[in-house]
Amino acid sequence: MKKTILAAAVAAALSLSVPAIGHASDMARQIDDMAGVVSQIKFLPEKDAAFTVPVGAILSYYARVHPSAGRGYTVQFDEGAFVMDCNIEYDDPEAVAEGRLGADSGTGYVNLSAARPGTFTLSIIHFIGGKEKGPVYTYTVTVAGSK
Repeated sequence: MKKTILAAAVAAALSLSVPAIGHASDMARQIDDMAGVVSQIKFLPEKDAAFTVPVGAILSYYARVHPSAGRGYTVQFDEGAFVMDCNIEYDDPEAVAEGRLGADSGTGYVNLSAARPGTFTLSIIHFIGGKEKGPVYTYTVTVAGSK
């Protein structure tokens, strides 16, 4: 079913003169390959929670940030248990590049890759004006499997 829908979408795009990225069968295979990756992503809810993920799973969280105004969040975790990758997608990247004051509002993204088995506590602490004033979310994460 998924491959049929994809083939129809590609055919429709071609009929509108949209350049194809690849053949429908190639794109369907890429979607099948991505399904395994997507199932390894766990979006962290904005509430305390406990869950189990396999080694290699990615825990993902995002929230609005404004670093120059002291608004953001920090992530506390066992550094041996997770590998962190983070970035900010700015609302106005050109203004940030020009160094305009206060132009650094955006969305802060954090991805934590589960590196080893065990049960770990992970906390996300929001702050405003540089002080802990926002919500605090605590997660108990059981990482199953072997490295």
